[in-house]
Amino acid sequence: MKPEIFNEMIATRRQIHKHPEEGWTEFETTYLVHERLKSLGYKKILKGTQVIKPDAVLGRDPKLVQKAIARAIEQGVPKSFIEEIDEYTGCVAVLETGRPGPVVALRFDMDALRIE
Repeated sequence: MKPEIFNEMIATRRQIHKHPEEGWTEFETTYLVHERLKSLGYKKILKGTQVIKPDAVLGRDPKLVQKAIARAIEQGVPKSFIEEIDEYTGCVAVLETGRPGPVVALRFDMDALRIE
């Protein structure tokens, strides 16, 4: 692995761990992932209510969500991005290869527990 890629991975992990976000409050992380996928050239990136059905969501605390939105905006996440995702987190990128065959999906949790 190239040292610059390895160093970028470490920096990204540290950035994410600096601001742990509980379930349904991962606005900073969703934005980070979205921007990284865009920079890698992904054309089809679905996010927020494009990938989450609000009626099926359990355990989402509206007060925590609003606090997280305020914190995310304070940390540099554009308010327009929060509006675009309808205040729901989550991000999915689709790599269209044009080749027939099996589909592979990779899923990653983005939430964390606030532990000091």
